[in-house]
Amino acid sequence: MKGCGRLEKTLDSQVKFAGRILRLRVDEVELAGGRRALREVVEYPGAVTVLPLTEEGEVVMVRQYRHAVGERLLELPAGKLETGEDPLETAKRELAEETGYRARELKLLLR
Repeated sequence: MKGCGRLEKTLDSQVKFAGRILRLRVDEVELAGGRRALREVVEYPGAVTVLPLTEEGEVVMVRQYRHAVGERLLELPAGKLETGEDPLETAKRELAEETGYRARELKLLLR
């Protein structure tokens, strides 16, 4: 980006946690002017969310248990990207797995 000044220089990087889905690392960086700071970074492969509409224009949602809140939540079908997987392929897979629906057409709305 132009006009943003000097980028931070990474001096050290340590992985603090490595799980099946994500990694957490702490980076020590040097800021403009020589000050140092710590940056907590979550490494995650990314995910997709699908907004499925029926022919009648109704939104298809699913109930998913979420351990973090201890409840089943009403949400849009979604899922994690597999390594090297195209997001539209992930969307097709997750829609079918979670709802049983197959998309006639998929459009990328946001990236």
